[in-house]
Amino acid sequence: MKTIRKLTIVFLVAIIAACSTADSERARTEKLLGVKVRDLSTPQAFGDFDDVSNNAPIFNVAAEFVSDVKADEDPISAERSSVYATGPDGTVWEAYCGKAGAAPVVPPDVDFRPDRLTRPTYVESYNGFDSTPENTRQNYDTHHGYSFSPLDIYIGKRENGRLATKLFFRDVGSHTTAPHYMAVDSSGDVHLAVADVNTSENNNLDLYWVDGSPLSGKWSAAWLIDHRGFTSIAQVWNGAWGERVHLLWSWDSGEEKSPAIGLFHIEKDASGFSRKIRIIPRNVSDWSAAIDPNSGRVLVAYSTEDGIFMISKNEDGIWTRPSSIDQPGLRNAHLHLEPTSNGNFALNVSNNSTVSTWTVHPDCKRSNINPLSTEPFCTHD
Repeated sequence: MKTIRKLTIVFLVAIIAACSTADSERARTEKLLGVKVRDLSTPQAFGDFDDVSNNAPIFNVAAEFVSDVKADEDPISAERSSVYATGPDGTVWEAYCGKAGAAPVVPPDVDFRPDRLTRPTYVESYNGFDSTPENTRQNYDTHHGYSFSPLDIYIGKRENGRLATKLFFRDVGSHTTAPHYMAVDSSGDVHLAVADVNTSENNNLDLYWVDGSPLSGKWSAAWLIDHRGFTSIAQVWNGAWGERVHLLWSWDSGEEKSPAIGLFHIEKDASGFSRKIRIIPRNVSDWSAAIDPNSGRVLVAYSTEDGIFMISKNEDGIWTRPSSIDQPGLRNAHLHLEPTSNGNFALNVSNNSTVSTWTVHPDCKRSNINPLSTEPFCTHD
């Protein structure tokens, strides 16, 4: 009986400690952002989501080969420090994940972004703030006796080789390959997504959505979109079309048969948030997303051991079921998707030291298996 009572006490102490840690992290996050961190209203509980209907249409899509080049390094899978978004006035805003001070410059031969934007040579601190292991937003264990100093996010625009910081998010967690993304809506507000994984807290995931104005330099709202247990891989992307902002995130526990893994979507407009939808109910080795600036269509390409697949959501529409681009030789590849013209997209595929470029034609059916060069590549529905 004493043993049972002792185990119960230990269990209760562990629960209280875990809750205290979560509460203190939220309190520090709110203090640093200057706004409350809100949860989504019920029934949008963590881990609660809908799946794409089995009656949803299958996406008609075709990929047209453009070119390929040999690459000594994989330009798509490289660790991503900066993401960019263009405001309604044409200003290009940058969200840099790293440390203030001198920043690495991306060599042109591994900078695969279509606009070839170069990272700044110097990142200004936020109001003179110096981030140290002693003032982190979260609690971290020491690593081989050394204090852990996480990376921060600096949002601003480049001026004469310097990133002039306007908004600041402290401490992105332990996973730093691609922990953040940023969109700018039609009013010029920034929407920052952060997939915060902390190895010192059982690799738990906290997915933050934070809104702010780069002109005023202040955050205006924050939400905790998702919270998960042990996380092997988490990746985020967001994009804006008008006042509507889409967020996509993948979560993988490392367990192949975990019932809650996959790629998820939620969107927000003036009326609030949509329901969370799991658009791919499996682990995905690599994926990329983009929005057509004219139609608002969201397109997602993802790669598995079976090839490359695509799904789509029209503005005010529903998510389709996936379809293959019918290139079985491209498996477990790294992908980069961008909108082009006439509603098409450019897909860059890095596979076995070769980077190939494809034109993606949505709502497209091939007129025949081997069309002549003088014939249209496809017919549209």
